Amino acid sequence: MGRTARCRRFQPGRRAGRGRALHAPDPREGPARAGLRYALHFDAALVARTLRTAAERRGVRRLDRTVVDVIRTPAGHVDELLFREGDRLGADLFIDCSGFRGLLIEGAMAAGYEDWTRWLPCDRAVAGPTALNGEPKLYTLSHARDAGWRWRIPLQHRAGNGYVYSSRHIDDQAALDDLTRQVGGTFLAEPRQLRFTTGRRRAFWKGNVVALGLASGFLEPLESTSIHLVTSGLYKLLDHFPDRGFDAANIAAYNASLIEEYETIRDFIVAHYGLSARRDTPFWRDVTGQSLPDSLQSRIDLYRATGRCRARPGDLFADVNWFYVLHGLGLRPRHPDPLTAMSDAAAVRGVFDQVARNVAAGVSVAR
Repeated sequence: MGRTARCRRFQPGRRAGRGRALHAPDPREGPARAGLRYALHFDAALVARTLRTAAERRGVRRLDRTVVDVIRTPAGHVDELLFREGDRLGADLFIDCSGFRGLLIEGAMAAGYEDWTRWLPCDRAVAGPTALNGEPKLYTLSHARDAGWRWRIPLQHRAGNGYVYSSRHIDDQAALDDLTRQVGGTFLAEPRQLRFTTGRRRAFWKGNVVALGLASGFLEPLESTSIHLVTSGLYKLLDHFPDRGFDAANIAAYNASLIEEYETIRDFIVAHYGLSARRDTPFWRDVTGQSLPDSLQSRIDLYRATGRCRARPGDLFADVNWFYVLHGLGLRPRHPDPLTAMSDAAAVRGVFDQVARNVAAGVSVAR
């Protein structure tokens, strides 16, 4: 193996996807197959309907209501919700899933919002389905555009398409026109326009209100992290579940844990923009000319100095994910990790050659 060997030789997921050799991980079939990683493309509306049905079968009661007012306790907690339909609902703990409005976390509790537009200026999206036009790809396609990026996600019976963009750099009609040209066909339904502000609540949990989903914040979908963050917020809530006293130290620990996760994911997404070599449009000149978050800059400095990525146990994006982005965008360490000097170069080359052979064999079997 030469020093210029390409990373793709050692990526079973990439080779399987390109070769249409999708296969679930199987620890009985060798290290390459056991190490496969994959994600699912799914119809979000169908998944939501399935989860609602499953929850109701387990005793969850769904009330189709419109909140018109919130009654607070003397301590400032939410006591009851008043509905337009004339009834009300009281509870000890409220989970706010009211979307960008943050009806309880912001409207009632005034948690505040930390705007990250200076690092992630994309604030709008237009999305619409098209016909598949042939066999679906086994992967999502993401393409950089003049004022953002577009996606194409194949499903069984159609493809999802969208353009995420900065309204400071392109207007809504021009973005729709660009997406229409790129998909090369007629939309199966009227494209939808979406508006958002990337950032997070200053507190995800305040008083007796916990925000999840869009009510807690939003990271543009370049890495499709929204469902993960909902799940992570729920697990962290179980780890910090309160009694009726709602201890401030417990709430602070929950907030600190989720803030750290949001900001680490934010840095991963910002790196895609801030480290790009593109300078051909105002959008790319702006995003590459902006100073980076201190936490991301320190990670980049460490990688440049030593080749270390500094991912922590439990992070959504591991060392290898950071490596793909940093290396792929042209960063090269000035010096190797000093521990590599302890290894026998010939033995290392042998290991890499064996990994490459295992990957090739595993993908071949999965076809």
